[in-house]
Amino acid sequence: MKRMLLAAMLLCCVGVPRAQHVAPISIGSGFLRECGPKIASADPDMRLMEKGAAPVANTGCNMYIFGILEGIDSVADLLERQDGKSHRFICVPRDVVAGDMRDVVVKYIQKDPKFSLDLKTNRIASLALSAAYPCRAEKPAQP
Repeated sequence: MKRMLLAAMLLCCVGVPRAQHVAPISIGSGFLRECGPKIASADPDMRLMEKGAAPVANTGCNMYIFGILEGIDSVADLLERQDGKSHRFICVPRDVVAGDMRDVVVKYIQKDPKFSLDLKTNRIASLALSAAYPCRAEKPAQP
Protein backbone atom coordinates (compact mmCIF):
# COMPACT_ATOMS: atom_id res chain seq x y z
CA MET A 1 0.00 0.00 0.00
CA LYS A 2 2.84 2.35 0.91
CA ARG A 3 4.52 1.60 -2.41
CA MET A 4 1.38 2.48 -4.37
CA LEU A 5 0.98 5.74 -2.44
CA LEU A 6 4.65 6.58 -2.99
CA ALA A 7 4.33 5.80 -6.72
CA ALA A 8 1.22 8.00 -7.01
CA MET A 9 2.98 10.89 -5.23
CA LEU A 10 6.01 10.48 -7.45
CA LEU A 11 3.88 10.60 -10.61
CA CYS A 12 2.14 13.74 -9.37
CA CYS A 13 5.43 15.49 -8.70
CA VAL A 14 7.29 14.33 -11.79
CA GLY A 15 4.34 14.64 -14.13
CA VAL A 16 3.31 12.72 -17.17
CA PRO A 17 4.22 14.01 -20.60
CA ARG A 18 1.19 15.63 -22.20
CA ALA A 19 0.06 15.05 -25.73
CA GLN A 20 0.92 17.90 -28.03
CA HIS A 21 -2.13 19.96 -28.99
CA VAL A 22 -3.05 19.32 -32.59
CA ALA A 23 -5.66 21.47 -34.32
CA PRO A 24 -8.68 19.45 -35.43
CA ILE A 25 -9.77 19.22 -39.06
CA SER A 26 -12.46 21.81 -38.27
CA ILE A 27 -9.74 24.52 -38.05
CA GLY A 28 -7.77 25.67 -41.12
CA SER A 29 -4.37 24.53 -39.84
CA GLY A 30 -5.75 21.08 -38.97
CA PHE A 31 -7.48 20.76 -42.33
CA LEU A 32 -4.28 21.74 -44.14
CA ARG A 33 -2.25 19.24 -42.11
CA GLU A 34 -4.68 16.35 -42.70
CA CYS A 35 -5.96 17.19 -46.17
CA GLY A 36 -3.17 19.14 -47.83
CA PRO A 37 -0.48 17.78 -50.12
CA LYS A 38 1.33 14.77 -48.76
CA ILE A 39 4.83 13.59 -49.49
CA ALA A 40 4.73 10.92 -52.18
CA SER A 41 4.23 7.50 -50.68
CA ALA A 42 5.13 4.04 -51.87
CA ASP A 43 1.94 2.80 -50.20
CA PRO A 44 -0.39 1.63 -53.00
CA ASP A 45 -3.42 2.94 -51.07
CA MET A 46 -2.08 6.49 -51.48
CA ARG A 47 -1.90 6.46 -55.27
CA LEU A 48 -4.48 8.25 -57.36
CA MET A 49 -7.25 5.94 -58.43
CA GLU A 50 -8.50 7.75 -61.54
CA LYS A 51 -8.59 11.26 -62.93
CA GLY A 52 -10.37 13.53 -60.48
CA ALA A 53 -10.32 10.99 -57.67
CA ALA A 54 -8.51 11.69 -54.44
CA PRO A 55 -6.10 9.33 -52.72
CA VAL A 56 -7.90 6.91 -50.43
CA ALA A 57 -6.42 8.72 -47.41
CA ASN A 58 -8.26 11.93 -48.35
CA THR A 59 -11.73 10.40 -48.47
CA GLY A 60 -12.55 11.81 -45.03
CA CYS A 61 -11.38 15.26 -46.12
CA ASN A 62 -13.49 15.09 -49.27
CA MET A 63 -16.58 14.08 -47.33
CA TYR A 64 -15.94 16.85 -44.78
CA ILE A 65 -16.00 19.48 -47.54
CA PHE A 66 -19.02 17.81 -49.16
CA GLY A 67 -20.83 17.96 -45.81
CA ILE A 68 -20.07 21.67 -45.46
CA LEU A 69 -21.45 22.27 -48.95
CA GLU A 70 -24.59 20.25 -48.15
CA GLY A 71 -25.11 22.38 -45.03
CA ILE A 72 -24.77 25.60 -47.01
CA ASP A 73 -27.26 24.30 -49.61
CA SER A 74 -29.73 23.30 -46.88
CA VAL A 75 -29.70 26.78 -45.38
CA ALA A 76 -30.13 28.32 -48.84
CA ASP A 77 -33.14 26.04 -49.43
CA LEU A 78 -34.74 27.02 -46.13
CA LEU A 79 -34.29 30.72 -46.81
CA GLU A 80 -35.64 30.33 -50.33
CA ARG A 81 -38.78 28.68 -48.98
CA GLN A 82 -39.32 31.62 -46.64
CA ASP A 83 -38.99 34.48 -49.11
CA GLY A 84 -39.02 32.89 -52.57
CA LYS A 85 -35.60 34.36 -53.47
CA SER A 86 -32.48 32.38 -54.28
CA HIS A 87 -29.84 32.53 -51.57
CA ARG A 88 -27.32 30.29 -53.32
CA PHE A 89 -23.84 31.70 -53.58
CA ILE A 90 -21.96 28.50 -54.44
CA CYS A 91 -22.86 26.71 -57.69
CA VAL A 92 -20.56 23.76 -58.22
CA PRO A 93 -20.60 22.39 -61.81
CA ARG A 94 -21.72 18.77 -62.18
CA ASP A 95 -18.31 17.57 -63.37
CA VAL A 96 -16.55 18.74 -60.18
CA VAL A 97 -15.81 15.95 -57.69
CA ALA A 98 -15.29 16.23 -53.93
CA GLY A 99 -11.49 15.98 -54.34
CA ASP A 100 -11.55 19.05 -56.57
CA MET A 101 -13.42 21.01 -53.91
CA ARG A 102 -10.96 19.85 -51.25
CA ASP A 103 -8.11 21.08 -53.44
CA VAL A 104 -9.79 24.49 -53.81
CA VAL A 105 -10.00 24.82 -50.02
CA VAL A 106 -6.39 23.69 -49.50
CA LYS A 107 -5.13 26.19 -52.10
CA TYR A 108 -7.17 28.95 -50.48
CA ILE A 109 -5.53 28.26 -47.11
CA GLN A 110 -2.06 28.09 -48.69
CA LYS A 111 -2.63 31.37 -50.55
CA ASP A 112 -3.17 33.34 -47.33
CA PRO A 113 -2.16 31.24 -44.31
CA LYS A 114 -2.01 34.20 -41.90
CA PHE A 115 -5.72 34.74 -42.55
CA SER A 116 -6.86 31.14 -42.89
CA LEU A 117 -4.95 28.93 -40.47
CA ASP A 118 -6.97 29.90 -37.39
CA LEU A 119 -10.39 30.18 -39.06
CA LYS A 120 -12.96 27.42 -38.90
CA THR A 121 -12.81 25.19 -41.94
CA ASN A 122 -16.49 25.72 -42.74
CA ARG A 123 -15.87 29.48 -43.06
CA ILE A 124 -12.77 28.92 -45.20
CA ALA A 125 -14.67 26.46 -47.40
CA SER A 126 -17.54 28.88 -47.95
CA LEU A 127 -15.11 31.65 -48.96
CA ALA A 128 -12.99 29.39 -51.16
CA LEU A 129 -15.84 27.59 -52.89
CA SER A 130 -17.86 30.77 -53.49
CA ALA A 131 -14.80 32.34 -55.14
CA ALA A 132 -14.11 29.23 -57.25
CA TYR A 133 -17.73 28.38 -58.12
CA PRO A 134 -19.83 31.56 -57.94
CA CYS A 135 -23.46 31.45 -58.99
CA ARG A 136 -24.22 33.42 -62.09
CA ALA A 137 -26.88 36.08 -61.67
CA GLU A 138 -29.94 35.37 -63.76
CA LYS A 139 -30.47 37.87 -66.54
CA PRO A 140 -33.79 39.70 -66.41
CA ALA A 141 -36.26 38.62 -69.09
CA GLN A 142 -36.30 40.86 -72.15
CA PRO A 143 -39.74 42.36 -72.91
